[in-house]
Amino acid sequence: PMEGVFPFVDELDTVGAFARTADDVRTVQQVMLGHDFGSVEIDHVRVGVLQGFFREGIDPAVLQAVDRVAEELGAKPVELPAAAQARSASFLLTAAQGGRRHLDALREDPSSFDDGTRDRLLAGALLPQGTEAAALSAAQPFAEQLAALFEEVDLLVTPATPVPAPRIDEETIVIGGQTVNARAHLGMMTQPFGLSGVPSLSLPVPGSIGTLPIGVQMIANHGKEGLLFAVAGLLEKAGIVMPARPVGLDSGDMRESA
Repeated sequence: PMEGVFPFVDELDTVGAFARTADDVRTVQQVMLGHDFGSVEIDHVRVGVLQGFFREGIDPAVLQAVDRVAEELGAKPVELPAAAQARSASFLLTAAQGGRRHLDALREDPSSFDDGTRDRLLAGALLPQGTEAAALSAAQPFAEQLAALFEEVDLLVTPATPVPAPRIDEETIVIGGQTVNARAHLGMMTQPFGLSGVPSLSLPVPGSIGTLPIGVQMIANHGKEGLLFAVAGLLEKAGIVMPARPVGLDSGDMRESA
């Protein structure tokens, strides 16, 4: 295991990197995977911007950032009808596997986990046997739809989170007019893709003046990491994506990553 990596869920755990530019992330990923992604031709890349689940109740500022990227790339609207089902499957798998993996540690020293994490892991450990197999089965239609969609497009664009980054001490967010738990819902845009094992990259798109950038997610097919980084570089040069900058430590800058 890699030093500093805390295992959570076998089916979903993936080691990734945060960096200030797409090229820096590319360098880290090439080192971790042990091979160079090489140069990628992107003159005729086919891009789809996902509809349905990926736009329902999403904050208008987030949709504006997604549409800015989609317009720059000439994306067409596309659908993945089983996305909500895949998200639910991923949520259940996370709860069941995470709870069972850490149950011994929870029994030995429950105080080593923060309150919110401890409660969610304990609840997951109480899920009935067979939950994991049922979740994997429920996610299969989404995987099949995703594979078929990658016959039509090379790249997908979605929000990375349903809302702009909240303060790190905010326990709730608002989605579609409903107040929901932030921890349980900030990952809802990325969860459908976890079980499919496809590469994705979150890009910081400038928001309005005085606000943090908004995360826009790009997803490519298996083995197409080089395409993600090539397109990200194009968006950086066009000024659509901004290189990350250090964030101050005053209370106004305490945010969850978007």
